[in-house]
Amino acid sequence: DIKPDAAWQYIWALFDKQERFFDDTAYTKSQKEVHEELATIAEESVGIPKAEVVDKLAINGEGNAGSSVTQLVKWYVKAHRVRGVHVTPTVFLNSTEAPQVGNGWTKDEWLSFVDSVLS
Repeated sequence: DIKPDAAWQYIWALFDKQERFFDDTAYTKSQKEVHEELATIAEESVGIPKAEVVDKLAINGEGNAGSSVTQLVKWYVKAHRVRGVHVTPTVFLNSTEAPQVGNGWTKDEWLSFVDSVLS
């Protein structure tokens, strides 16, 4: 909603910095610290002001109110659970499961997979 055309560029930036979010490095971080880090990556990689991302991720109310992106995530989780997907990496492309996708894939392997489908 902020800059949809930058989604893939941001995803690749996250992929390149994924170690920051592995269990051993993220375990002691607060939710707010993780949000700040995600926002910094957005600002550095695609030019979205950090404050805008932090605002989108901010909790909207009391209890489990979630953020402005929570409901969207819940809809995607529900859609995948209906299909029997409960863990990643289970990838669907054009509504068809792509079982060849692996959780150890490199950025180049992902690019090759996506490029082969788009060409």
